[in-house]
Amino acid sequence: VTQGAETTVPQMDFPSAGIGYVAFDRGFAAPVPVTQTNSGGLPTTDPRLLPRIVKFPSGEMPRLTPELALGADANGVPGLGVPDATIDEVIFGNPTTLSGVAGVSPANHTAGAPLVVASTAAATARTIDVLPAVVRANTALFFGSANLLQLYPQNGGILRVGDELVAYSGVDTGNGSILVAEGGRGVLGTDPQPHVPGDSVTLLEHWRATTLSAGIGADNALLPLVSTAGFPPEGTVLCGNELIHYTYLVDGALAMPPTAGEDGSQDSGVGAFRGRFGTDAAPHAAGESVILFPARYWDRYAPRFDGPELAFFGLEREQVGALWTGVLWEAEDSSRGGPEVIVLQRVGDARWDGDPESDRNLTLLEDGDFENGVISIDRFADRAEWRVFARYARGAFDPLLGTAHGWKETPRFGQLAVTYRARTRVLRSVVR
Repeated sequence: VTQGAETTVPQMDFPSAGIGYVAFDRGFAAPVPVTQTNSGGLPTTDPRLLPRIVKFPSGEMPRLTPELALGADANGVPGLGVPDATIDEVIFGNPTTLSGVAGVSPANHTAGAPLVVASTAAATARTIDVLPAVVRANTALFFGSANLLQLYPQNGGILRVGDELVAYSGVDTGNGSILVAEGGRGVLGTDPQPHVPGDSVTLLEHWRATTLSAGIGADNALLPLVSTAGFPPEGTVLCGNELIHYTYLVDGALAMPPTAGEDGSQDSGVGAFRGRFGTDAAPHAAGESVILFPARYWDRYAPRFDGPELAFFGLEREQVGALWTGVLWEAEDSSRGGPEVIVLQRVGDARWDGDPESDRNLTLLEDGDFENGVISIDRFADRAEWRVFARYARGAFDPLLGTAHGWKETPRFGQLAVTYRARTRVLRSVVR
């Protein structure tokens, strides 16, 4: 209003054909019905696409987030303070399961949407019943025309049910049930809890998981799986409370080489990479969950083993007829109970997978700091060699509470020095 005369202000960036806009300067007391379909008559999960009346600011947030900042003073914004949690991994997923079910529009609004618990399940229940044709979206429950459990991975995965993470081994589409894996309740540091009808069941697509097809012992180098689909050629898995490195896939199993046996023969010992990051190698039953687990570093030191699968820093020195007198090194171990530096030394003729306790030419050195002085070698040989390993202490990984952080670190190796005596060599002479 200008001096008693009405002035029309043109609306910018608003469609106008056949649409009337109404603005309010205070809360609207009368209820306004909200439809569940868009202009095309298709179910929609986005209220912004539905006819309704909203008073600004409505508190609506964008569905797509183009940028994310983490931590104190993130993204240059001061005063955020110190966070109350340690963030180890941030995963940006692109869920696709259940996309477009019930004919919702846009179709991707039900991608990754949860199913709904159908009946009460105790904290010890081995099955979780769901409504197999119902999906929960932003605004309502939508009913599909097919059994949605058929769209879940059939050979296992990880679910979020309430505040609990559950490893499942398969689905029973006929009964609308999800079958819990052996030991699959309360995995990844969560607690088993009861669930009631209406609770959400969400498939965590970014976690790859399956189950053992047969039981294994604490020494086995082969982990037979129900399915290896989605598992990379090498990686780390969590089975029970044990972390295991595998180095190749073979015949539907995760595999690693064995160490040398007690008699010194090759390929007769235990699996080289069982019990990684300070966890205990243990037997596991058929049906137990096997979860592909992210790890920052390899833990590939194994006693009595020599192979390309090892991870070490190699050093050598060649001097014909030398008397090797001593060695010492400098390293910075982890400050949080994680890895320590150890050195396997070979002087002369010895097998790397031999027993340092019985072979004089092979020595395991566990403390070589400069402050402790030179470690005596006192061996004649033409060559001396060293392999520098990171060995993780017991408890570097906490599978129950996740409070141990040593497994996320690697030690820093500075230098290695060796002393020796050898006959004088004349490299060049001139007779005048």
